[in-house]
Amino acid sequence: MTTQQTSPSALQTVFALLAMLLGSAVLAVAVAYVALENMPCRWFGSAFEGGCGFGALGASAGVALIVFVIAFGCAARLYFRR
Repeated sequence: MTTQQTSPSALQTVFALLAMLLGSAVLAVAVAYVALENMPCRWFGSAFEGGCGFGALGASAGVALIVFVIAFGCAARLYFRR
C-alpha cells in the first residue's frame, strides 16, 4: 500500500508562515533583551551614559535583526523542504 503525500492548503501555509514570523520575532526579542542586559559599556568605548546606552541599544537591535532573519529563514526552509 502506498501513501500519498498531500500538499498543505494555502490557508495552512499562511498560518505556518505567521507562526514562523511570530516565533522568530519572539526569539529575536528575547536574544536582544539578554544581549542588552549583559553587554558591558567598555565594549562601546565609553562609559558615558549616552555613548554606552545608544551603543548597547544599537548593538542589541542589530543582533535582533540578524537572529530574526536567520530564524525565519531556517524555519521557512524546513517547512517548505518537506
